[in-house]
Amino acid sequence: MLEYCFETVNWSPYLGFARPDLTAMIKAASATGYRWISFDLPSIAYFVANDGTIEALRDLIEAHGLKMLAVHSLAINNDVTGIEILARSAVEIGGKLRALYLHGGVIAPIDDKVIAATRRADRICRDAGQELAIEFLPFLPLATIGQTHDLLDAAGVTGRNFVVDSWHFFNGPDGQGPNGWAALDSIPADRIAYVQFNDHGRMESDDLLFETTQKRLMPGDGVFDLKQFADRIRASGFDGIVGPELLSSATRNLPIEQFARQLMETSAPYWR
Repeated sequence: MLEYCFETVNWSPYLGFARPDLTAMIKAASATGYRWISFDLPSIAYFVANDGTIEALRDLIEAHGLKMLAVHSLAINNDVTGIEILARSAVEIGGKLRALYLHGGVIAPIDDKVIAATRRADRICRDAGQELAIEFLPFLPLATIGQTHDLLDAAGVTGRNFVVDSWHFFNGPDGQGPNGWAALDSIPADRIAYVQFNDHGRMESDDLLFETTQKRLMPGDGVFDLKQFADRIRASGFDGIVGPELLSSATRNLPIEQFARQLMETSAPYWR
């Protein structure tokens, strides 16, 4: 049964939000029909420094009828030992929160060391009862679905490991090329960890990182063919978790429950 995750990075210290209110995010997600929630490591660190323990955060999540989908994010590079240390730390946090996934991306050119680091991170996740969920992003070395297949195959990673974000698909090499839909169709449903869902207007700059973190739009307000995107993923047999993920400077000061409700109301019709 398809369920929704409230993705909260819009209010992360990583994006300059000084005092993230994780309690308000949890309450908003619960009140507006989400069943899952994700947090990034800087937001979790803020909570622990100011509001309570990781165990208290877990209890708060579960008291509101939610489950933890993923801890964000492991930046995989060619320092195999360093990635092992970071992965163990993130997986320990994820274990305390009962997260299903450790979310990751690849920030170094893909070579034998990056493959080895990915393999090592995957093993650490599996040993802890979690999975490594890899996101392709057009401004990083792992930018396409094909590259993700190749990396996972080379590393021997075989679970639900694809994070498919509509923004990164449409604004990346796949969505901008002639074979994007075929690439999307190449991901079996049982390889998709979760889908992240959002829209965007026409690009106003060449700075993809700025555009993706500051200018996203509610589904239906932009230029993405979200109906075909959702229909094709559903046609694969996918019936998992969709995380509407809107990163936008224009929305960061909205009341969180209003934001969460609007994001759910604009996302859910595409997935019915």
